Amino acid sequence: MKTTTLLISAFLSLLHGQLVKSCQERDYGWGSIVCVCDANYCDYYSGLGDAPTDPSTATITISTKDGSRFETSTIPVILSNFQEEAEFVISFSDSDTKQIFQGLGGSFTDAAAFNYMALSDDVKYHLVSSYYNPDVGINYVLGRVPMGGADFSWRLYTYLDTENDTELATFSLQEEDYDYKIPMIHDAMFATNRFYIKLIGSPWSAPAWMKTNNELYGQGKLKPEYYQIWADYFVRFLEEYFNVYIDFWAITGQNEPLDGLLPNFEFNCMGWTADEMRKFIAENLGPTLKNHSQFGNVKLIMMDDQRTQLELWTRVILGDEAAAGFVDGIGLHWYLDSWFGPEILSETHDLYPEKFLIYTEACEGDIPNPAAVVLGSWERGEHYAFDIIENLNHWVTGWVDWNLALDLEGGPNWAGNQVDSPVIVNATANEFYKQPMFYALGHISKFITPDSIILKNHVLQADPDNAKPVQVVVALRPDETHVAVLLNE
Repeated sequence: MKTTTLLISAFLSLLHGQLVKSCQERDYGWGSIVCVCDANYCDYYSGLGDAPTDPSTATITISTKDGSRFETSTIPVILSNFQEEAEFVISFSDSDTKQIFQGLGGSFTDAAAFNYMALSDDVKYHLVSSYYNPDVGINYVLGRVPMGGADFSWRLYTYLDTENDTELATFSLQEEDYDYKIPMIHDAMFATNRFYIKLIGSPWSAPAWMKTNNELYGQGKLKPEYYQIWADYFVRFLEEYFNVYIDFWAITGQNEPLDGLLPNFEFNCMGWTADEMRKFIAENLGPTLKNHSQFGNVKLIMMDDQRTQLELWTRVILGDEAAAGFVDGIGLHWYLDSWFGPEILSETHDLYPEKFLIYTEACEGDIPNPAAVVLGSWERGEHYAFDIIENLNHWVTGWVDWNLALDLEGGPNWAGNQVDSPVIVNATANEFYKQPMFYALGHISKFITPDSIILKNHVLQADPDNAKPVQVVVALRPDETHVAVLLNE
């Protein structure tokens, strides 16, 4: 197979596209603009149409700091070595393939659903369509759902708060599910045109009475005598959501299992060592799921925590044949990515190529500099694009953002742990704001469609000593179209 070289010099996505509605701009003074969606207007970007047929040109779609959003133009494609006028060259080959891309998505937290339900029906339609519609939205296909309360809830709760109910007789979904999350998930499923989202369920804490510290937060673990009851709790969660026509593609064993090992941790958590999780998966959760007639195909994702723990947790859990047989994938969070380089991802793939890598949580504003919510921050959009591109180039198959929508303060959050979101809701004005983060995500999810094959690529700078950083990911889509997504800082 021949090697193809493309000449590009911008932050862009290579493919044919058509702008249906332009951004309704608003500048809050934080470096770039947000796009306002209300009952009367929302910017949309159409389906990709036919791939370019002229091999000497490529259609590019660009978003820029000065306010361009998904703007389209055509550039020449140079199928040769360096040209004198080139700033950099991207080289790739169809024969040098990597992983299959699953897609991007966001999280249906209590907070996201609360903000969503505060909008009028027509504005709600714009919000879920902007994310999940494949034709005019950015083609999200993944979603994450907390199994009960999390910090992005307005109260502390689980589905089994009746003490010592080991029969799960009082297990029950709550108003947060019936009145908020479930309606939002249904609307998002409808927006996909397939009525399906690959949903991932994640628990933050078992009921307090099952834990060593008798609290939903702070330093505490699940008592060993409740391991099987806790595995049964997972199944009940899946059953209750199935009863309202929502299927789950996967579950994780525990959100950030290290949190509950930390003294005085301030919001919902439960601690696990790698060996404790190995035992729970091998003897309880794994067999309970696999032997269930209805949920035997639900995928099990281990870890659901930071890169820093990847070597230890995979060695302990995947080194145990019994536990490894139940694990399908490895979940990661981005918060400590700067501590460990992406090479650990490739090393993990090389050791366990049959287990997919997927990012299950990321957000900006967790360190509120200058605030939790910064409307129009281009830097936060760049950070999203950089992280996703870097991870896709190191065998990660999918990437799930944190809250799909938050309010102007970055909540609600019972623990005061407000953060930022690609979409911010102003319920008083019945409108929401698409931030630069939203468009950074869209440059990937809109163009690198699910089941695309990530290709190995090389970027050659004409003047490496003075060149600006360029991040690139290249993919071959199922329709045999090539797409390159670039971050040109």
